Amino acid sequence: MNLRTAVQTETTPQAWSVSDGLRYGLLGLPLAFCALPLYVLMPNLYARHWGVSLMIVVVNADTPSSTTRWLNNFLDLWGKKRFFFWKFFGI
Repeated sequence: MNLRTAVQTETTPQAWSVSDGLRYGLLGLPLAFCALPLYVLMPNLYARHWGVSLMIVVVNADTPSSTTRWLNNFLDLWGKKRFFFWKFFGI
């Protein structure tokens, strides 16, 4: 099968209903209940135990997630601009 037939036979994804979204979200609820106390209480424990400023501990905890958010958006925009030409001609 060549690339053209693979693209032509591709099906479009179906839209999610509200019940699908709730079922998907409920899977993460137990994990959220376990992780939230750790995320809220651990920085204070680290700051008291090692004598570091609480602000420094929180910034070190939040830097990877904020960096990932910015990087994902940048790569998404870059990829759309870079590969638009090939999608336009159906290659």
